[in-house]
Amino acid sequence: MRIQQWCDGAGGPGEKCPRRRRWSSVGERTAGLVVPAAKIILGTALSHLRRAISVSQWFHGHLSGKEAEKLILEKGKNGSFLVRESQSKPGDYVLSVRTDDKVTHVMIRCQDNTYDVGGGEKFDSLSELIEHYKRNPMVETSGTVVHLKQPFNATRINASGIDHRVKELQKENAQLTGKAGFWEEFESLQQQECKHLLSRKEGQKPENRNKNRYKNILPFDHTRVKLKDVDPSVPGSEYINANYIKTEEDGDWPVRTYLATQGCLPTTASHFWLMV
Repeated sequence: MRIQQWCDGAGGPGEKCPRRRRWSSVGERTAGLVVPAAKIILGTALSHLRRAISVSQWFHGHLSGKEAEKLILEKGKNGSFLVRESQSKPGDYVLSVRTDDKVTHVMIRCQDNTYDVGGGEKFDSLSELIEHYKRNPMVETSGTVVHLKQPFNATRINASGIDHRVKELQKENAQLTGKAGFWEEFESLQQQECKHLLSRKEGQKPENRNKNRYKNILPFDHTRVKLKDVDPSVPGSEYINANYIKTEEDGDWPVRTYLATQGCLPTTASHFWLMV
């Protein structure tokens, strides 16, 4: 629709204003096409909304219920939680929380730009809803109390959200630890129990424990380095926290063997040079 401005100018009432003719329509005219402004506004709003949500460490985006359960049960602990997009009701979200040895899924409705869990208080954002229920635990109909203790952080992010994610990780969590998000993510990796199918028994033996810099970073038994020219009568004398790593066979390149080892401790420096 083309609209011209009218004014009471020098030419009298109803005279068209000079040099003030404008295009105005229900859409924007670009290269002969009219793009509805409502779609532009809505699309922009949704884009900003998704970006704002995606920078939250607990938001995992398009994740199925089974995938969420597997992640939280294998790597989380009691009270670990995450938020994901609902697959059965697009536009809504699901809060997945570990309660002891099971995972509870709570539907989060998004209606009229507000969020709720099917009743009770409404919130203007997902972050506000999460913060509220971290302070005020929900109670299931069975009587189980659902505590949101620590977020199960997502490490996958969209490239467009890197700057926002870095800012979030740089913030200090004063309420819990006072540490920035980068430190929390690093600590969570250290605290996770390593679930490997390959044995690491030698590093767990009493005589070898004090030779490991970290208690959860141990060499695999089948490829570990064994020191030579040591006293075999001394338990653990041939032990060092190190493994051989071989490259895959490739007809164009020879197979190479590398040594992967921990940083030396004051008591293991001599073992390192013996290995080398």
